[in-house]
Amino acid sequence: MDGTSVADFTALVALADLAMTATVAGADAGNGDVYISYNALGTGNAYVFLDDNDDGSFNAGDTIIILTGVNTATEIVSGDII
Repeated sequence: MDGTSVADFTALVALADLAMTATVAGADAGNGDVYISYNALGTGNAYVFLDDNDDGSFNAGDTIIILTGVNTATEIVSGDII
């Protein structure tokens, strides 16, 4: 997801949490493991949210990884995430 227009970090976390919820409709419904926002908050970096505790949401016990300089969708390939 292009995170350029996301208002703030709280909104970005809410999007990650929503994407990890099994009740969300769409192509990414309930994937529950990973959410990636490239160019998050217009920073030029990708934010990777991981549901480490596998409870279907982003909360305490989960992880954020910042990929410096990853700011376009073409720099993220789903096959790179195992």
